[in-house]
Amino acid sequence: MKDRDQKGFTLLEISIVLAIMLVMTAMAAPLITNAVNVYRLRGGGTDYANLLQTARMMAVRDDLYHSVTNTNTPPTGTNFNTWVDINSSTTYVAPDPALVLPTSIQFKAASSAPSVSNLRSLYLPSTCGSNAGCVTVNPNKWGTLAGPTFGARGLPCQATSQTNGSCSYASTAGTAGDNGSAGGLPVAFEIYLQNQRTSGWEAVTVSPAARIRLWNYDPVSQTWSPLD
Repeated sequence: MKDRDQKGFTLLEISIVLAIMLVMTAMAAPLITNAVNVYRLRGGGTDYANLLQTARMMAVRDDLYHSVTNTNTPPTGTNFNTWVDINSSTTYVAPDPALVLPTSIQFKAASSAPSVSNLRSLYLPSTCGSNAGCVTVNPNKWGTLAGPTFGARGLPCQATSQTNGSCSYASTAGTAGDNGSAGGLPVAFEIYLQNQRTSGWEAVTVSPAARIRLWNYDPVSQTWSPLD
């Protein structure tokens, strides 16, 4: 009587399959991690751009100017990185519309961002040139990371203070923006976000006409490209 055929896998075959799986997992892990980090940066930029749209609409609705506050150190008792200051306070007060960014995403000043002149040549009026000479960029100076301010017309403006006063659609004379403008010009804003794990950059811009756009930085070509 013949023995029945033995079916199954040998220990050697199982070991080879496991080794292949381990190698494939090791190769895929960095790709997955990078994809997650890119998603977090992209998601943070998109959420921030939406918050600016909220600030703009609320300024028109309330017939007031509203500023957006940015911080890498959330106020005590909250984990919010940025909020629309509808309560005229330098700290978050409910029900200010607010946003929590991933811990790896931080706001950065324009002075530390890459290829700033390239970005300005893309979103500002073509007559300005790469140095944005006919627009005042980021004139609010109550903090290096001060966010955009929108007036009752829905346009970006320069506020005399974060909590009260007036907001001018032309920068005040003698107040230089991040581009060195001397004032008396239309106002624009740039906010830079960096992923601290990958060093990737994104930017959210507000043109003088209040167009809000999201941008991604390519370190190879050293140029910015729109994401919307």
